[in-house]
Amino acid sequence: MPSPVEAADRRLRGDGPDEVHLAASHRVLRAQRFGAGLQTHFRLFALVSSARDAGSGRTEARLLTLHLDYWQRVLARLVPHAAPRLRFTVLDSPVLRDRLADTVLPALAAGGVPILEEPDRTRGRGYYVDAALGLAATSCVSVHRLAALATR
Repeated sequence: MPSPVEAADRRLRGDGPDEVHLAASHRVLRAQRFGAGLQTHFRLFALVSSARDAGSGRTEARLLTLHLDYWQRVLARLVPHAAPRLRFTVLDSPVLRDRLADTVLPALAAGGVPILEEPDRTRGRGYYVDAALGLAATSCVSVHRLAALATR
């Protein structure tokens, strides 16, 4: 799985680029028990981007726009019949919430796949606060779920 740490490490090397964008497919093991229809092993396709902070949430907004634009195009092409939606939650960043409203969401409004906020989600809150590696955006999709939707 591409990690924000790997992306930041590549970016921070002396001769590294200003931005790093990685993608990978990875088989994941879910250790806890889940109900019917859920698998212990599953595959994720993930994107990770890292860039130097430009201030005022601009870098976060730009990286997020890149990722969401990619997922909009993938979902619109592979599973248009499933009425796909992208859902997000802003965790611990009022500045990012502002950039979403004034930059990201307007840039993606014509993408054909609705982007909906889930403001009541609390899982993950506080996890990435004060990261020392610069900025990173991570997004992923379950390959099995996408394949199931595509074959309906």
